[in-house]
Amino acid sequence: MSTPAHTSAVGEINRLHAEVVRLSKTSAESIHAALVAAWRSGKLLIAEKERVKRSMGCCMWRAWLEKNFRGTPRTAQKYMQLAKTVSDVAQLEGMSL
Repeated sequence: MSTPAHTSAVGEINRLHAEVVRLSKTSAESIHAALVAAWRSGKLLIAEKERVKRSMGCCMWRAWLEKNFRGTPRTAQKYMQLAKTVSDVAQLEGMSL
């Protein structure tokens, strides 16, 4: 026979489990969206780097980044590496940071 405390604990356990499931799904969706945004940023940064090299010279890329990119040069490098490594954004499905 269940006691009120037992029933209450079971209810709370199941409520918390449902919360974990919901948050895990939300987290996975957020991680995927972040990876897609980083990948797209990387593609654009690669294209912009080529444009800067052609129009301003290869030594101007760092100056362009410092003036125009709100992240660090290392972040830009990571975005570009992701874009170079992953050829199709669909490959990011199921990946994590």
